[in-house]
Amino acid sequence: IFSAAVSAEKLMFYFGDAPLSHSEGQNPQGIYFDIVTTVFDRMGISYEVEGLPFKRALHYAYEGQGIVVGIGATDERLSKLDFSANIYDSTVVAFVKNEKVFPFSSLEDLKGKTVATKLGWSYGAQFDQARKNNLFSAIDGKPSNNFQSMLLGRIDVFIDNRLTGIKTMKALNAESSITILSYPIKVFPHYLGFKKGAHGKLIERFNQELAAFKSDGGFEKVLSTYH
Repeated sequence: IFSAAVSAEKLMFYFGDAPLSHSEGQNPQGIYFDIVTTVFDRMGISYEVEGLPFKRALHYAYEGQGIVVGIGATDERLSKLDFSANIYDSTVVAFVKNEKVFPFSSLEDLKGKTVATKLGWSYGAQFDQARKNNLFSAIDGKPSNNFQSMLLGRIDVFIDNRLTGIKTMKALNAESSITILSYPIKVFPHYLGFKKGAHGKLIERFNQELAAFKSDGGFEKVLSTYH
């Protein structure tokens, strides 16, 4: 006769941009946190949460020391991790000053413009290649600085995640001065990443409960608090 203690799953949230994945102090918050913890609650599975820098969370997931939440699927990650179903689509869009709105239906429409991005970020292979080919003039900066530069007429376009950009606009009281162009630069699906080959049954259960969460309206209710 023996007893086995069932350990809690460790959910690792990284310190990123509000409102997707961020923290107040050491407490993870945001859309990814709300979605994933709700699904685990619905499954009745014990879990603990931890907020970490992105690279450390990814490394720990590779080593099987937890589940990293809210990451994209790259070739390298696919070789080391198994992925859940898509938990959220992060949409990257163009923000422009009202007086500088222009027709925008492809990256070619950025030709000759000054475009600001966030330092160290990729906005998809097509955008990155267009930047490398000097289709437009590109500068990097912090979101608040980029918005202020745009308001001053120093840049034409700022590229950012839609919800993150809206949050920054609100903080600067700039909502009435800036237009969000409807054409999406890129839509990035985000997933949970599990050490490869170690969590097949958990992934299956999570995917089933996530699908139920989306079909019964709970998922949209969570998102509505951020839109």
